[in-house]
Amino acid sequence: MSAAAPFPYRNIATINDPNEVRAVLKTLTEIPEYFDIGDGEQGLLLKPDPASKDLANREYKISIGPLEIVLDFDPSNWSVSVSVRFKVPFDGTVTLANIVGNLKEGISLKIGYPPILGGIVGLKLNGTAVVFSWDFTVLGKQYKGEKVLFNI
Repeated sequence: MSAAAPFPYRNIATINDPNEVRAVLKTLTEIPEYFDIGDGEQGLLLKPDPASKDLANREYKISIGPLEIVLDFDPSNWSVSVSVRFKVPFDGTVTLANIVGNLKEGISLKIGYPPILGGIVGLKLNGTAVVFSWDFTVLGKQYKGEKVLFNI
C-alpha cells in the first residue's frame, strides 16, 4: 500500500516528455512588455530573454485586442514565420493566417473573419529595426499602429 504524497506535493505531476520540459523552460525565458495601442488599451509583447543565447530561432508573441500573433525569426537566413489567431467572442480561437517569408522583403497579411474582423498586419525591416504594423477593425472598433520588436 503506497502512502499519499504529503501536502503541497500531492498535486504535482511528473513531466517525462522532453517537449513538455522545453515548453516550460521556454516560458521562463520570455520577457513581457506592455505597450499602448490607443484608447487606454495596452498590447502585450512576449519577447525572448537576450540572455538565452542557446535558442537559434527567436519567437515573439504579440497580443493586440482580440488578435494573437506568433512570429518566429531565424537570424541565420532572415526567414520569418507569422501566425495570426483571432479570439472569436463566445466561440474560441481561430487561426486566420500562417505565412513564411523573408524579413528583408517584408511580410503583409490581409486578414479577415467576416463580418466581425477585417484588415492587414505586416512585418518590415526599417533600417536596423524590425517593425510590426497593424490596421484592422473588429466590430467597428479600429486598431492601428506599429511596434518595434527588436533591432538587428
